Amino acid sequence: MDQTKCWMHRKGKLCWEFTWDDEFKAFMHTTRKGTTYRIFMDNDQYKPVWIGRKFRDGNRDVWCTYERTIGATKIEFEDGSEFHFAQ
Repeated sequence: MDQTKCWMHRKGKLCWEFTWDDEFKAFMHTTRKGTTYRIFMDNDQYKPVWIGRKFRDGNRDVWCTYERTIGATKIEFEDGSEFHFAQ
């Protein structure tokens, strides 16, 4: 992975910084309250597919799509490229 950071811009709110996690092979962000978010990427085209929030279901982690709930508008990568979510 060439890029180690990206920023998710949110409608009317501060943007979040995501950092590359080698274990998950994905960009990850953990809020101050401990909620973990992950950007699921299409690695062939190097573009975000969706943003997930991690929940615990018994003894396993599950990811639910969350980009609309958090108001994601775009993701900006270190190299200046951007991906805009449909509004």
